[in-house]
Amino acid sequence: MKFSHIELLDHFIRENSLFDDYLFMHEIVTGGSSYNFYIVTKHEKYLLKLMKSADNFARLKRILQKLNYYVPLSIECFENYMLLATPYINGRNIRYSDINASTLNDIKKQLNQLQNLQNDGIDLMPATIENFVTVINNYFMSENCGWLYKIIKNTFWKRIKKLIVVLPAGKTIIHGDLTINNILIDKQNKAHVIDFDKLQYGYEVQDYMYLFLQLSGFRGLYGSRKHLNKLFSLLDLRNKYSLDECLYGVQYFYLYMLLRRICGLINKKQNIRKTICLLICLWGYFRVHKIMQNYFSDAT
Repeated sequence: MKFSHIELLDHFIRENSLFDDYLFMHEIVTGGSSYNFYIVTKHEKYLLKLMKSADNFARLKRILQKLNYYVPLSIECFENYMLLATPYINGRNIRYSDINASTLNDIKKQLNQLQNLQNDGIDLMPATIENFVTVINNYFMSENCGWLYKIIKNTFWKRIKKLIVVLPAGKTIIHGDLTINNILIDKQNKAHVIDFDKLQYGYEVQDYMYLFLQLSGFRGLYGSRKHLNKLFSLLDLRNKYSLDECLYGVQYFYLYMLLRRICGLINKKQNIRKTICLLICLWGYFRVHKIMQNYFSDAT
C-alpha cells in the first residue's frame, strides 16, 4: 500500500525539524499494517513508521526502547498517524545460501535478547494453535465460506485436524513473524532481525520453523528436503527440542498463513489465484510432517 500524502509528510518533517540535516525520504512499500519510509540525512539514515493504532504504537515504542532500537522524535503525531523512528539497516533479505553457523548465531543472539522484555509490563499474548483452530473452523462452518475454501476444508483441513499437536501455552518471548523479509544481511554478512510488531509468548522453535520453511521453499511449490535437513542440523534441532515442539512450530507456520488469508477475506471478494496458491502451499504441510518424523527417527 502506498501513502497518499507523502508531500505533506515531507513538508511536516522539514517544518518541524524532526531529523537533523534532513535531505529526503523514500517510501518502502511493504503491504503491512503501517506505512514505512527511508529517511536520509547528511549523516544518518532512519526508518520512519506511520501507525494508525495508538495502542500498537505505544506497545512497539516500549519494545524498541527496551531493545535500544528507538530514535526519539520531538513530535510523534502527523494527521491521524503516530510516528515511530528507528535506525535504518542497510541490507538485503536473507537467503538460504546466507545461513551458516555465524549468521545463525547472529539470529540466535538477537532472539535471545527478547527475553530481557520479561516482566516489563508489555502486552504479549500467546497465539496458540487452539485459537487458530477455533477461528478457522468457525469460518469453514459459516455461510461465507466460498467454493475454493470448501476444497481447502475437504482436502487440507479435515486431514490436518487429525494431526494437530496441542501443547500448553509457551512461556518464551518469540518474534512471531520471522519471515525472510524481517532478517537483513548487511555488507559484512551480519544478520539483523527487524520488525518487532508481533512479539508474543510461544515456543522458541516456532521462530526457527517459520524461517526455515521459507528458506527451504516450503511456502511455494519447490520445498527442498535437503535444505531443510541442513538447517535442522545447523540448529542441532533434535538435541534441543522435542518432535512435538517442532511439529507445533510447523503447524503454526501453515495455520497462520491460512488464518491470515481467511481474515483478509472479510468484505473482500475471493481471489482464485491466491486461494489456489494457498492450497498448494498448505499441501506441503503433510510432506514437512513426514520429513520431520523421519529426521527425528534417524537419531534412534
